Amino acid sequence: MNIIQPYCDSCARTVNFLQDRIEHACRGIPAWKIIVMTSAATYAGMKLHRLATDSHKPMLVRLNQWTFRTIRKLPIIGAKIDKKIDDQLDPVKEDLFTIPDGYSYIMNLPEVGWDKERIFQEMRHYDKMEDIDYANGASGSVYYYGEDTRSIYREIYGSYSHANPLHCDIWPNVRKMEAELVRMCCSLFGGDQSTCGNTTSGGTESILMAMRAYRTRAQQTKGVRYPEIVGGVSIHAAFDKAADYFQMRLRHVSVDSETRKVDVAAMERAINRNTAVLVASAPSFPHGALDDVAAVARLGIKYGIPVHVDCCLGGFIVPFMGDAGFPVPAFDFRVPGVTSISADTHKYGFSPKGTSVIMYRNRSYRRLQYFVATDWTGGIYASPTIAGSRSGANIAATWAVLMYFGRAGYVAATRRIIAMSVSLPDRSIVSQMCDLYLDCQMRTDDKPANLETTELVSGDGGSLGNRGSLGNGVAVDQSGEFPRGV
Repeated sequence: MNIIQPYCDSCARTVNFLQDRIEHACRGIPAWKIIVMTSAATYAGMKLHRLATDSHKPMLVRLNQWTFRTIRKLPIIGAKIDKKIDDQLDPVKEDLFTIPDGYSYIMNLPEVGWDKERIFQEMRHYDKMEDIDYANGASGSVYYYGEDTRSIYREIYGSYSHANPLHCDIWPNVRKMEAELVRMCCSLFGGDQSTCGNTTSGGTESILMAMRAYRTRAQQTKGVRYPEIVGGVSIHAAFDKAADYFQMRLRHVSVDSETRKVDVAAMERAINRNTAVLVASAPSFPHGALDDVAAVARLGIKYGIPVHVDCCLGGFIVPFMGDAGFPVPAFDFRVPGVTSISADTHKYGFSPKGTSVIMYRNRSYRRLQYFVATDWTGGIYASPTIAGSRSGANIAATWAVLMYFGRAGYVAATRRIIAMSVSLPDRSIVSQMCDLYLDCQMRTDDKPANLETTELVSGDGGSLGNRGSLGNGVAVDQSGEFPRGV
């Protein structure tokens, strides 16, 4: 007691001093004014606290947005800003949304339904609006690999156009194909028997599902109000969308100025108690760089934070690069600490648009993405992804395309794609795209040294017909030219 007595006496003197100062300051002030001033100060403090904490967006961002909205409401300044915006948008609208001469929009349902002949006649008329040479590709839009795959789509869609995996009791065949498709992808990305996942409508939805799972995990296990995503400035904008949808905070960190890989040291500095997930790209969309997934995963293990690897862009190239002669570091479930992976089958998997896969290391993560309503008057409603009803035709067509290509087909496609990219004149870009800093040396004829004995050729724009066999058992085309449109 004698040890703490001096501290108690000091605190008592401080309190008495403050009381005297407050009484002196308030002497002569009416009581009502003191009450009003105290209430106003309390209210202002509560508003400031709410401004600082009651949103998933950082205060500086919200302050900037509020300032801009306020300025736009001013009569003269707002009108000038709106005019500037319209001036910038008008050329874009004209380029993207103006239909060619001779076309007009149908505004209402026809009074009497059209017969099939008229419908297809009108569709052929619409087809003339399309200006795409599929064989030569359209960057970022068309992942074309010959007419064989398109013929598979057409036949599958005709058979499964009404299939809906939401009702798996009616379409057990689609449920089986989805399960097999997910399992094939989990195996491809180094998963084991515990690895699981779902098909989605695309890379954005796959990312959204993973971020929802990690948001829920952080809220349930840490009590975090606004969980945070930490990733490089090069991660896909779908993570911004996930943060906005699910009221998460996204903390961007820098990337290396040379390699364009995420700065792992900067990522570690950004980690705090609110961090729900760390994100690595394999590869990144803007630069094609493979982040150091192993280093990011070590951070995840160190701090007990899940790690998501975004393979949406190169999900069906990077896993085959080793077999194609372009070894890359481990980036998938073989790396301890990696808890989820998103990969798009509708890019270099060459499946129809609107298909992707989200994979988790085990079911404890996947169950957090599900939505279940148990007290709905219509009964129990549950769905694994954002959509309720989904296209069974897309799942069936994706399953069919994966079975059509097989591992050898994707290895051959990867070899062609990478060989084409390393023949580009700007080798610095190529090395970023393929992470060829490792041990992939290029010969003077712009072909990789480890492909000397391989004929990197393609037939009809990438068809898998007319195959020849390499010494390692990988089938490739031998018809005489590089592929187009890949």
